[in-house]
Amino acid sequence: MSATHSCCVPCCVVCMSVGDECYKGKVQLQWCALYTKPRKERQVCSFLEEEGYKVYLPTIPVRRRGRVVTVPFFSCYLFAR
Repeated sequence: MSATHSCCVPCCVVCMSVGDECYKGKVQLQWCALYTKPRKERQVCSFLEEEGYKVYLPTIPVRRRGRVVTVPFFSCYLFAR
């Protein structure tokens, strides 16, 4: 099942795939890949966590201008269920 979802956060979140699967009589939500505007991944992550979703935003350390900062591993994407 596919769905497109847009929320009121200024980040334009679009859900690429959503689904349910039954596992021993229990319904488990699958992970959903979310596309965000550039450099808004953390803002969308915070919003979704406040709404009660489980969110995964993988990050990596990168050296920029002599200091180390953490950036999202997948630019413009995060995962939620």
